[in-house]
Amino acid sequence: MSLNLPLNLGRLAAREHEARAALSKAESERLAVRDRIEQRIEEASASLVLYLHDVEIMRGAVVPASERSLKAVRAAYEANRSDFLTLLNSTRDLLRARLELYEAQVMAHEAEAELKRALAADATSPVQEDQR
Repeated sequence: MSLNLPLNLGRLAAREHEARAALSKAESERLAVRDRIEQRIEEASASLVLYLHDVEIMRGAVVPASERSLKAVRAAYEANRSDFLTLLNSTRDLLRARLELYEAQVMAHEAEAELKRALAADATSPVQEDQR
């Protein structure tokens, strides 16, 4: 009759402790990545809402007001009640408003792209794979 006794109990316990610590570290890193992804999604979503609001204001109020102003100044200029410099300034103001509208649209498109990137990162994260 023979009997095998594990003589390295301390070594086995240390390896188990090391494996548990590595598992805990990996879980913490996974949760940190998940938090960063969620933060990125929230920031991108907030930016998109902000820029879409800017576009709405520019398109709905600022550009039409500049167009009306230019129309009034042009009518006054044609009736000899305004000078050419005022007409130029009003034209410049309209063009500046349109440029700001286009810039706001560009920023909204960039924010939308960033949100899509953040959502794609979320879709491929390990957390999602664990839930499947």
